[in-house]
Amino acid sequence: MLAPIRLIARCIILLPALLLAQTQNCQTELNGFLLGQYTSTLKPLGAPAETGEQNGWHYQAYKLAKGSSYMVFEIDPKHPEQIAAIQVSGEDAEMHPFAGLKLGDTQEQVIAKLGKPDEVKPEPEERLQVLVQKPKLHD
Repeated sequence: MLAPIRLIARCIILLPALLLAQTQNCQTELNGFLLGQYTSTLKPLGAPAETGEQNGWHYQAYKLAKGSSYMVFEIDPKHPEQIAAIQVSGEDAEMHPFAGLKLGDTQEQVIAKLGKPDEVKPEPEERLQVLVQKPKLHD
């Protein structure tokens, strides 16, 4: 009799967390790779073009097939077997859309897909603007 009660308690505890996760618009995939994915999935990319450390995390940068674009994978030393962050940089990257967006999309396209930003910060050295959206706990 005790086992079913434990199972029901676990379902009740997990259900709110699962419902909350489903209501958030959280992207975990970029260009075919997933956050939390094992770093061994990077082996088919070959040797990284650059490796290093920044802010206590390790990174591996891989040149993409076309132009000057590259992908960077960051690894938290506390979890060295998992990808902790992913980014695609460059102007001419062939990539799968991220939240319906690709590198080179206009500011208007970004706002149309992600909504109006809470703040716009100019980055004069990079000749761009950073659109900032504050995390929202509810829709």
